Amino acid sequence: MTYDPQALADAETYLINFLEHSDPARDASLYEISQAARDYHDTTGDWDLSTARKDLIEGLLARHAK
Repeated sequence: MTYDPQALADAETYLINFLEHSDPARDASLYEISQAARDYHDTTGDWDLSTARKDLIEGLLARHAK
């Protein structure tokens, strides 16, 4: 499947910022950020993670932890 590179980059940036601003802050290198962003898109059909519930994002990241 091909993805919109800008939309993917925006979703990745959102996830990285989410991790950096969580309490406590977490290291994005411990997660498969690109895979998590693609998984979100594949599941919802959307790239805009800013509208996602926090628990949904936490679950998404947990599934893509290294």
